[in-house]
Amino acid sequence: MYLVYNKQVKDVCLRSKGIQAMAEQDRENCEARADMEDKKGKYKWLIILAACAAAAVLVTGVCLYWGGKDASRGKQHEIKEAENETEISEGTEQKWTEDEIAADIADNAFLEEKFFECYQGDYEKECELFDGGVRYRMVVLDAAAGSRWYGLLKSEDRGLSWDMVSDSPFGGDMGMGIDFTFLDEELGFATLSHNGGDEADLYVTENGGESYQRAVIQGLEVTLEDGYLYNPYDFPQMPYEEDGKLYVLCGQGNDGDYDGGDAAGMALYESTDGGHTFSYKEIRKGEEK
Repeated sequence: MYLVYNKQVKDVCLRSKGIQAMAEQDRENCEARADMEDKKGKYKWLIILAACAAAAVLVTGVCLYWGGKDASRGKQHEIKEAENETEISEGTEQKWTEDEIAADIADNAFLEEKFFECYQGDYEKECELFDGGVRYRMVVLDAAAGSRWYGLLKSEDRGLSWDMVSDSPFGGDMGMGIDFTFLDEELGFATLSHNGGDEADLYVTENGGESYQRAVIQGLEVTLEDGYLYNPYDFPQMPYEEDGKLYVLCGQGNDGDYDGGDAAGMALYESTDGGHTFSYKEIRKGEEK
């Protein structure tokens, strides 16, 4: 009886040890699987990061490639434009065909016709030649933020009828006010004022007002008591001709208070190249010319 019981106890102990061994093995297996999953997760993120880096490098390479091609195309376009201009200047190629010229003339005629349909005779400034036989008008075509775009009209019948000389005589430049004159039917001058009339730019035309170029006035700098250098004479009047030379008086504009202002004197400038550049000559007192 004792032997049977003892055997049964041993069997139970053996089974218990077996169960414990199995449990221990299961635990180790679980830990191994968890560790494997953790490593897989880390590898997964490393793979994702590597893929993102590779994609970024690829995208950057593509952008640089196409950017280089765009830049190359842009450079080629500039070269072709330069070659085209060179060919035109050498007379080897016409930039505009006859059809294109005709279409451009038609468009300008259409715009001019529409302008005169609405034109009521208003203008900002007018000047005359030949005792009024030839007249010019600067008219406002558009305005923005206090500045205006001007167009030039001309009449050869004392103002009975008008033609549009140019709808953009200053090449798109604007002004807050205008003054202009013609010395003959080709040579003329105009000023566009800025900053509320504090200063102005001088322009010259040699084709009857179809286009103006900005003249260069070699400014007269003065020194104030604090050592500050500036040019107070920055508002040119209308140039005039005397003894075969062109002259222009420059005042100080609306903000002029240097040395008594315009009433005390203006800076006189002289031109020897048809009004394209003016150099300082002297200070003219009062209204003296």
